[in-house]
Amino acid sequence: MNQDILKGKWHQLKGNARQKWGKLTDDDLDRIQGNAEVMLGVIQERYGYGRDQAERELNEFISASGQMGQGGGQGPRRQDQPMTGNEPSGRPGATGPRGSSRESDEEKRRKIS
Repeated sequence: MNQDILKGKWHQLKGNARQKWGKLTDDDLDRIQGNAEVMLGVIQERYGYGRDQAERELNEFISASGQMGQGGGQGPRRQDQPMTGNEPSGRPGATGPRGSSRESDEEKRRKIS
């Protein structure tokens, strides 16, 4: 288990930990302060897990957290990241870059003529 990741990124990871383990309180998260041993104890306490299960979940969490921001393309685009123009537009039938599934005005005029 890479405890340095947990300790070094604790402020960024607190929200993710809260999402993964919804039973953790703000007081729990403040008490943990990135300490993996304390976090194991709190997870065991809140969820009734044995040490092995708590360690397994924490290791998965730390591994996923260690891969964040390393260009793995993990997860959805954050709201503060600019769009590249290659995202689907959200319209039914749109599959490529925005607008690619629609005919241009020029193509429409050619069909009409």
